[in-house]
Amino acid sequence: MQHDSKSLHLDNIEERLLPRIISKVFWDSDALIIVVNGRGQVLQFNPACERLTGYTMAEVCEQPIWDLLPGPEVTARVRQDIASMEAGTYPNRQVEPWITKDRAKVLISWSNTVLVDEESGVSLMIGVGSDVTDHTRANDAMKRSEARLDSVTKAAGDAIVTGDDKGRITGWNPAAERLFGYAKLEVLGKPLTLLIPSQFKPLHLSAFEHRRNPATLPVSGQPVEVLALRKGGAEFPVQLSLGSWEEGGQRCFVSIIRDLTEAKEAAVRHEALQVELEESLTKVLAGFLPICSHCKSIRDEKDNWSPLEDFIHERSDVTLSHGICPVCLKTHYSDLADD
Repeated sequence: MQHDSKSLHLDNIEERLLPRIISKVFWDSDALIIVVNGRGQVLQFNPACERLTGYTMAEVCEQPIWDLLPGPEVTARVRQDIASMEAGTYPNRQVEPWITKDRAKVLISWSNTVLVDEESGVSLMIGVGSDVTDHTRANDAMKRSEARLDSVTKAAGDAIVTGDDKGRITGWNPAAERLFGYAKLEVLGKPLTLLIPSQFKPLHLSAFEHRRNPATLPVSGQPVEVLALRKGGAEFPVQLSLGSWEEGGQRCFVSIIRDLTEAKEAAVRHEALQVELEESLTKVLAGFLPICSHCKSIRDEKDNWSPLEDFIHERSDVTLSHGICPVCLKTHYSDLADD
């Protein structure tokens, strides 16, 4: 194969620059670069490794790599990885903990490769890594928070429904399933208007567009009473509390929904009972009222006798207190009366 002079010139330049490129990457890169032989001894340990671990190249050179590892389990795994270099079954990617000089534990994500010198038969493992400690801890913390939130929403007695900035349902707890009659898989990704009576949908869409606007105040404030829609099409009263937060540059929404059906029915029953009692008391007081001449008990419309105090208290909001009038005080308790 023939090469022109320009091509040969470029090839020579590349050959001369390659060692400098490799050296530049090794010494100046922020990536962790370590070279280990088949016995696990450290042969190269770049400045990024020194900054992270606190050890210098002189301190770790020809020392076994497992001196930087925590515990026998990790050490055994790395020993096996290095021993497998000869068989060519070395791991390509892995995350391993390291111990720094001040005994802090850090997590390193490694991308490994093996270099084999065919003449000498020597195999070297070259690892290029990055510190993922903070990232891993943040992910773990997020998973714990998500687990706690999931536990709370599952145990909540009120329906909890979350939605995205497109108005689609993204979260649906068991209480929401019981309240609305939809299984979780039936509603995920569906519009929130699925839960709103048709006559209120235009108002909801208008309010939702307003809340999506980052310039508006976050959703907050007192709970409101609205009508909601069950799976079968039945409308029912609920108490709705709204909240929002920013996630990935988008606004997300959460609704806490409490069924007011029983409370409304109880209020109606209480009001009817109050009217009935007032009417009964009015009839009794306006007509003939049988009263015992001796104990002053009163006979009601069902022919039951009860003390005057109980009769009045049961038929009105009046609570009677007891005392002694001046005449009775002088007549019956003259020793206590003032002269």
